[in-house]
Amino acid sequence: MSDQDKLRLCQMLAKREIPIIEDDIYGDLQHAGPRPRCLRAFDENVILCSSFSKTIAPGLRLGYIAPARWKDRVMRLKQTTTLANAGLPSYALAAYLREGGYERYLRKARGIYRQQVNHMRELLAHALPEGIALSKPQGGFVLWCELPPQIDAVQLSRSAQRSGISIAPGPLFSPRGEFSNFMRINCGYRIDAKIENAVMTLGKLAKDFLRRRG
Repeated sequence: MSDQDKLRLCQMLAKREIPIIEDDIYGDLQHAGPRPRCLRAFDENVILCSSFSKTIAPGLRLGYIAPARWKDRVMRLKQTTTLANAGLPSYALAAYLREGGYERYLRKARGIYRQQVNHMRELLAHALPEGIALSKPQGGFVLWCELPPQIDAVQLSRSAQRSGISIAPGPLFSPRGEFSNFMRINCGYRIDAKIENAVMTLGKLAKDFLRRRG
């Protein structure tokens, strides 16, 4: 979303007194150039959330929230649901951020994810049937893939699981079950021979599905 559209969105909802909850989990992982500005940069009443589990390590399970004028309510909800986070990981992360380790890590991680996303796009374009469409993200480590309309992504996912391959079918990302021929691919793991073989297997399953549908 452009900065101009972000500003328009904030102004439109502020006029109607509708709060925005901004989930910015991939904002630190831009592939090139400056970091995208958060909605919070345009309106201090935006509730900004993010997570270090998506950038540093999945097992960390630590994130943050800038709750604006809802701070007291958010703190009460936090205390009544999870009480508190584990202290040691929180203190260690705070020191990591304070001493600049996080920024040094991000400079390396951004380049790695850019390479892995581009590599995965090439593998999928070669392995999957003709007529697919692939997103070209400017950050993060996931790809959105549109399959031929005859392919049911949920059924393809079940077939892939039997071969030890995990994909996220499109209907998971729609409250109305849309995107039935879409799938999301995680590019966060280092691509090796095992992953390359898994992509080839996924391509064969998709082509077999397409042949059965005629």
